[in-house]
Amino acid sequence: QGANGALDTTYTEVVNLLKVVRRAKLSYLLGALLATAICLIGWVSWYFEELHLATTHPFDHALQGAAVAVLGGFMSVALSLSQFSIETEESFWMNMIYGALRIVVALICGFVVVLMIRTGIALTFLEKQDAFGGFLLACFIGGYSERFVTKTLRGVEDKSDKSSTD
Repeated sequence: QGANGALDTTYTEVVNLLKVVRRAKLSYLLGALLATAICLIGWVSWYFEELHLATTHPFDHALQGAAVAVLGGFMSVALSLSQFSIETEESFWMNMIYGALRIVVALICGFVVVLMIRTGIALTFLEKQDAFGGFLLACFIGGYSERFVTKTLRGVEDKSDKSSTD
């Protein structure tokens, strides 16, 4: 009974731990999905409201870029979930908030990419290609990878530092 009991106990603990990990990852993914859905519903409602007004606003490209960046952020969350280490000690709701926060970061990155392209500070090569397709692709990549945005911003900062010392 001793060895069998120890194995049964170990097996039960491992199974329970896997259940906790799956539940934590599920809550993280649900938070990301919920935040993505809210952002996309907001964009779609803005789009249909604009159709009724028959006007376009300069803010349209920023909203389109942000919506695509949110999709990039959700894709990043969904694809990296299996390798992602998540806090199993946190509550279900806290992990949902963490997932939603990841989408908020993707949204911010999308706005930063929009600003970099529109101001001509970075990613200006997109204007030479299919401007709108390249614009949306850059926003998607910005939402998918925060490192893309931070590396681009560091490049801008380095250029700024070089020009200020000249």
